[in-house]
Amino acid sequence: MKFTRSVSLEAVFEMGLGLVSILGISFLLAGVAAEKSFDSEQFSADEVLESYGFPIGIIPPNVEGYTLEMNGDFVLRLRSSCRFNIPSAYPVRYSSRVTGRISYQRIRDLNGVSVKALFIWWKVDAVSVIRNELVFEVGPVSASYPISNFDEKPVCERSRSELSVFDYLPSL
Repeated sequence: MKFTRSVSLEAVFEMGLGLVSILGISFLLAGVAAEKSFDSEQFSADEVLESYGFPIGIIPPNVEGYTLEMNGDFVLRLRSSCRFNIPSAYPVRYSSRVTGRISYQRIRDLNGVSVKALFIWWKVDAVSVIRNELVFEVGPVSASYPISNFDEKPVCERSRSELSVFDYLPSL
């Protein structure tokens, strides 16, 4: 499935711009070619994130797939839920299905991501890139961290159900 953001020439003509100069048409075509186009089988979730100005380390490594609509609505599917710690900060939990709306350097209407603070799990509503920081919004509160903290993929902690009896044996 391929998702493309573009403006058709027919739409330009319908708006009454039928007599666009040759230079104007070539400029329009160059702009259309530069628009984002994502195919979930051709582009990884990491590549899509980077094209929107986000570091790859904001999503877990266990991505199974995603869908991305032309309006920015997305569904990110993970093989399983994932929990990890933001460096020098709080535990973060991703459910196996994360939804939201992405635009350049902003993810909003986020569902499926929470952060633990004061012994309570709080829903993360939005994430933005502002200068060299990643800003997480939780209700009326926000916290920012250096974007360099998210250059690498986080490592998901294993849940108790994923552990085997051998994980409890002492190392020799």
